[in-house]
Amino acid sequence: VKPEDIEQAKKDIEEDGYWGIKQTSQRLFDFASALAGDDPEKMKEAGIIYACDQIIDLISNGVSHIHVYSMNKPDIAAGIMRNLSTIIK
Repeated sequence: VKPEDIEQAKKDIEEDGYWGIKQTSQRLFDFASALAGDDPEKMKEAGIIYACDQIIDLISNGVSHIHVYSMNKPDIAAGIMRNLSTIIK
């Protein structure tokens, strides 16, 4: 591996890098928006999937307690729990 490749990889995973949280989150949102279009039900499902992805990342990095704010929308929390029911007991 060339030194310049190592330096580029380091830049790519920085907070503002291509694989950093900001750009990755934006790509996921853009992808979900493109799939959902103007359909609120599809956008809700995309949000549930995104939340599940974040929760899985938190769990895999040692977070043992997660509180979900669903803004008085119990169907959102239920969707998250349904999707994660095989890994959260």
